[in-house]
Amino acid sequence: MLFLEHDAKELLAIQGVPIPGGVRLAQVPTVGGVAEDGDSGPWIVKPQVLAAGALRAPHDIAARTNQEIADATAALLEKTIGGQPVRSVYVEQQMFPQSEAYLSFRCDPPTAGIRIEMNAGGEDSLGEVVAPDPNAVIACVNRLSTSLPSPARSCIAAAGRMLAPLYFGYEAMLLQIDPLMVLRDGSWAVGDVKLAIDENALFRHPELISLVERRDYSYGDTRRLRRYGIDYRVLDPNGTVGMIAFGAGLAAVLLDELIGRGAMPYNFMDAGRAAHGALDEALAAALGWLQDGAALRCILVAAGDGAVDLTEFAAQLAAALAGRPGFRTPLVARLTGTGAGAAGAILQQAYGPIQLEPQLDAALDLVAVQSAGNAP
Repeated sequence: MLFLEHDAKELLAIQGVPIPGGVRLAQVPTVGGVAEDGDSGPWIVKPQVLAAGALRAPHDIAARTNQEIADATAALLEKTIGGQPVRSVYVEQQMFPQSEAYLSFRCDPPTAGIRIEMNAGGEDSLGEVVAPDPNAVIACVNRLSTSLPSPARSCIAAAGRMLAPLYFGYEAMLLQIDPLMVLRDGSWAVGDVKLAIDENALFRHPELISLVERRDYSYGDTRRLRRYGIDYRVLDPNGTVGMIAFGAGLAAVLLDELIGRGAMPYNFMDAGRAAHGALDEALAAALGWLQDGAALRCILVAAGDGAVDLTEFAAQLAAALAGRPGFRTPLVARLTGTGAGAAGAILQQAYGPIQLEPQLDAALDLVAVQSAGNAP
């Protein structure tokens, strides 16, 4: 899971990492009289969305006064960036560094190591993959940074010594500082940060769980996974095809196939974990999430007996559908394996607008037709 910039900086700051002063705002602040609206800046007002910096940064707004902060906040809270509504902003002290650098640590699955990359304003980045050990990472940063110009060399080395233990302590998959600000006094500070951790490790980090739970809207995907065992993500709020699938690999394949047919997927969904727990509760919740898709025209249901008991799944999905009498979105169900026939009969009896198709290509073609609005 990826953290909002403000939250990532909060996690780093409590460990002593130098961060510019700032405050998170979830509503437009009230501005007082003239005396309160003096020149307090310079500030940067940044929208807080889980999107790449290249998408978010162009929306940053410079401000010097309280009124300008309020105006910028009001403007940003009306925006949608990368398909995500802006629900909070980060008002941060603007700094003017002597130069900027870049440092990142990320998991490298092919080697089971950690890929280190750094740059100090040159065209080419320095990189190396090392063993997943804090000392190995620090040694690599020290070695690579000797090729960088001063004073970035000492700043990146110092940042590496501080950040490597935090990267492993949070069981992160990515920690990227871009830019790492090299200040005129020879010190450094974090300009922007991208921190992503393994959701499967959350249970070992109560401080991260607390942060996720405090943000009632920012980390809905993670909260759903923790509560229901469903990996559910909205991909395109205007998407016309919904999905209920078992297995992340299957869901990814279905997305690729749908996009290849010109369909617009609304969501990604892997209910694999839920199949081993309270699947009935999870399916009822998932239908509610799917109802939020205003442009939804069809839902693809894909399940095999290797991932779930099909008869039990059909009975639970039928019950979930019965619990939502206003839910009338057409379903295309591809059920395969032992119990597929009985499961299909249960669903056909329980829900009128459903088509059963055991062949993958034929099922995907049906979904593409339905989603295009060309169904008979």
